[in-house]
Amino acid sequence: MVVDARARSRGVRGCGGGSPAVAPLGGALDNHANNVSPSAVPAAGEVAADKRKHRFSVRYWLWRHTSLKRVAFCGRVAASAVASVGVRCSDGRAGFAGLQSCGSVWACPVCNAKIMARRGLELGAAVETWTKHGGRVAFMTFTVRHSRKDSLTAVWDGVASGWRRVTSGKGWTSDQLRHGVEGFVRVVEVTHGRNGWHVHLHVLVFLVGDFGDALALHRSMFGRWERGVLAAGLGTPLARAQDVQQMSAATGLDHLARYLSKAQFQGKIGHELTNSQSKTARSALSTRSTWEVLGDAANGLAKEVGLWFEWEKGSRGRRQIGWSAGLRDRLGLMVEESDDVIAAEEVGSVADTVALITGDGWRRLVGQQKLYECLRSCELGGQAGLARWLQEHGIEHELVEVD
Repeated sequence: MVVDARARSRGVRGCGGGSPAVAPLGGALDNHANNVSPSAVPAAGEVAADKRKHRFSVRYWLWRHTSLKRVAFCGRVAASAVASVGVRCSDGRAGFAGLQSCGSVWACPVCNAKIMARRGLELGAAVETWTKHGGRVAFMTFTVRHSRKDSLTAVWDGVASGWRRVTSGKGWTSDQLRHGVEGFVRVVEVTHGRNGWHVHLHVLVFLVGDFGDALALHRSMFGRWERGVLAAGLGTPLARAQDVQQMSAATGLDHLARYLSKAQFQGKIGHELTNSQSKTARSALSTRSTWEVLGDAANGLAKEVGLWFEWEKGSRGRRQIGWSAGLRDRLGLMVEESDDVIAAEEVGSVADTVALITGDGWRRLVGQQKLYECLRSCELGGQAGLARWLQEHGIEHELVEVD
């Protein structure tokens, strides 16, 4: 029932956009990149709405089948047993408040989208400000050889061993001095294909001015990479499967968009995987993102369900993005927020709450699996539209009087 129908209908403002502000090197490079809620910078129009609808749909499957308790509770269970669930609307974006979140960048499509939006802002701002102040950034890729017989854990451990060897010891110290290495950001990407699990690294290496040679640096790093991978029991990595490119502000942001989007559920796919959403293209390329594995599992493909469970187990506790010590300070970025903190962020503030859904109402809404539709009714029709939708679906709620 509607406890308070006196509240005035709240209009919905248009979504904002634009690139993050960049401060001079050594200053607060980006309070925006550190503090903005990912919900405040959605993609435009119906495309963003469709992506969010798909994320919610796949998460319904995860609620029933995931092996991870936090993922099963994410966005479904209230943070407090006695509290109601709020519906907030701010800058044209609606969201729920008062729910548990899992913070899994690997296994939850909803948390992943929020976390990667923030990480993308930070990395984009970092590359832009570094190159504007005369620095250079090299984009490197490090891969390993593997087969279907290699477990996800074995391949990932081999990659971790290789990277530890790359960035330790006298060789790394020498490389830093010789080539003007200020620091690096390491990003893990994982796909699955005919040769099993493919775990590889994309690395942004921040170089001082025109000092050093990115190609020579990569050759030196690859030598240590090879020794570390072999020590972990994997085969000799192929030199031709590695890569190094120098980036400008423009090309750098393009590269960032490519690999960050491949790591983001329903993100924009880079050129090399433009057609990978189709079954035909995926068969030809023989490689899929882990989110495509999840999508197939949710569509009832039994083989993919097993792969997804292996992914949940093997990725748990792994870190996706790592910054070298001191680099964030050098770039003016604030202390890095954890994935859990970012995922727990909510749309707007308490003042943006337009309705409170009771415990019984929330359980009914979850059972109907119409969370996305509920939020869209608010975004498209304001508080009045939300109220009508909740009434039509029998969701017990209380409207909040707004100014």
